[in-house]
Amino acid sequence: MPAIIKNNINTFSANQFLNMFNTNNDVNWITGTLYNIGDIVTNANRRYIASTTGTSGVNNPTHINGIVSDGSVDWLFIENDIDNDYYHNNLYMVLGKSTQWDDDNIPPTPLNSDNNDIQDLQDAIMFKRVYETNVKLALKRYDWISGTLYDSYDKNVEDFNYINPFYVLNSEADKNIYKCIYNNNGIVSTSEPTGQLLTPFITADGYIWQYMGSVNPSDAINFLTSDYIPTGLKLFDDSSAQWNIQNNAKSGAISTVNVINGGGNYQAIPTLLIEPTQGETITTPMTATVSLNGGIIDKITVNDYGEGYIKAPTIKIIPDGGDVANIHNPTITITETGGIIDGVIISNAGHYFDNIINVTINTVGGSGATLTPILDNDNILTGFTVVNGGTGYVTGEDVTLDDGTTNSHDYKIDIQMQPKNGHGYSIIEELGAKYLIINSRFDNDEGGYIPTNINYRKIMLVVDPLISGTLDYATAPKYKGLDNPDYGVTSSEDIKANSGSILYLEYSTPIDRNPNQIEDIKLILKF
Repeated sequence: MPAIIKNNINTFSANQFLNMFNTNNDVNWITGTLYNIGDIVTNANRRYIASTTGTSGVNNPTHINGIVSDGSVDWLFIENDIDNDYYHNNLYMVLGKSTQWDDDNIPPTPLNSDNNDIQDLQDAIMFKRVYETNVKLALKRYDWISGTLYDSYDKNVEDFNYINPFYVLNSEADKNIYKCIYNNNGIVSTSEPTGQLLTPFITADGYIWQYMGSVNPSDAINFLTSDYIPTGLKLFDDSSAQWNIQNNAKSGAISTVNVINGGGNYQAIPTLLIEPTQGETITTPMTATVSLNGGIIDKITVNDYGEGYIKAPTIKIIPDGGDVANIHNPTITITETGGIIDGVIISNAGHYFDNIINVTINTVGGSGATLTPILDNDNILTGFTVVNGGTGYVTGEDVTLDDGTTNSHDYKIDIQMQPKNGHGYSIIEELGAKYLIINSRFDNDEGGYIPTNINYRKIMLVVDPLISGTLDYATAPKYKGLDNPDYGVTSSEDIKANSGSILYLEYSTPIDRNPNQIEDIKLILKF
């Protein structure tokens, strides 16, 4: 049977990897205890985060969604706490291999085999523990650039496979992230989105943007790269604009109404009739207005995005009551002298003719006349040329015109719903945060754990190594590896040979160390 793995599994996997760093730091909920905003506790195999500061009461949290009060503390449910017996979640960044490659200018390709794992672990010089503060979810980076076409959010796009970027990072000091809601019928962007408005806003170039979140200064220093943007959800009220946008998101709201075919022959702004699916109870109905250009529907602007729609509503465009009378229905009569047409009176010129192919004089006894209509640049009738006046006509007889078209207002529109929880509810799901940035800083000699007179050629992520001479998992911030010249001096500072599982491995040209060197190593993992 046909089946797919949904794109959300990527962001889920990346988030689960990030959450593993919380496991060993969690504490059990205790009654009568002072908790601060951001404190995480476990109870009944579930994890909760304090969204207020206060003292816990006697009713331990057991809920599985939302926020529940306990004493003076509000607990926000995070997730079920899964006991993972296979990995104990002690992750280390490892520098290795002080000896040369066969050709130091061309490192070999790493191999995924047991034999190579043994050699790679034996090449370890230093292990430095990776903590939660060293890891962030990330998005691909797209800076806003004037003259660039950005794609509008489209509910039908699979796996974020947009032709052009649909979100941007702006140049403000706050480093704000915006999702493109509407690209003004596919023109390039020339006005940079700025600010942190809760609702979608329009820029001077006609684009509509939704503020999604910002990169805080600390994350900008530690995680922002030329290719990736650190991001994440706000789990409690930190008074940030992103927290406000997450909580302002409207479930069941409309995103845009896109005009596929603007129809024609509109002389007055039509009325929009918006009808929800039968049986739906709408919290707030959407509202929108129509813009015309030359009698054609040019744009439908959503004024209120509404709330509570389960399915996209039906939108009917109702022409103005007097609209049809003047379309393809001119009022034209002739004048004559002695039965010969010598003039044409246009009482009502009508509108929106294409190339007129037939002129009919509705006469009782006249014949032989030929009239050529004159249209202006807007296809409005301005007059006639009497080519042949004919004979037998009577003043007042009328003329009808035919251009081979009908009086139709035919139009076609596409209604885009917002994501199920609304724009801005989850930056990681809506923009596809399927990357992790891991940043480890190596400062000078790291207190004697790494020599400063060598170079290294391997970078690894190793989970659950053991302390030398024991069966205990390593938990300290730093350890020495087998390739460290001081290995074996103090066994409690050493990692047991060949222990741990390698999750990431990179071979490099030589990287020099010196006594005053500080370096940040950033690894990007894609899920």
